[in-house]
Amino acid sequence: GAFLLDVRDESEVRRSGAIKGFVNIPLNSLRDRLSEIPKDQDIVISCASAQRSYMAERLLKQKGYKAMNLSGAFNIYSMVKSEEII
Repeated sequence: GAFLLDVRDESEVRRSGAIKGFVNIPLNSLRDRLSEIPKDQDIVISCASAQRSYMAERLLKQKGYKAMNLSGAFNIYSMVKSEEII
């Protein structure tokens, strides 16, 4: 039931793939695209190393969203769950 958010750049997603179900909104576009993120769901955020997703989590929490960082970020997750990378 959570909204899955990937804040990596579009070029990173094209190069590395994405975790199934995640919506890509790059961190540098996040403020302008808040309307695309539901306020009535938990938000799980991912990036390559957890630095940008941490910044996105802070931004979203300041805006009233219930946001959390994906433990391990995309790089770790993709090594463990490669069958879920598209």
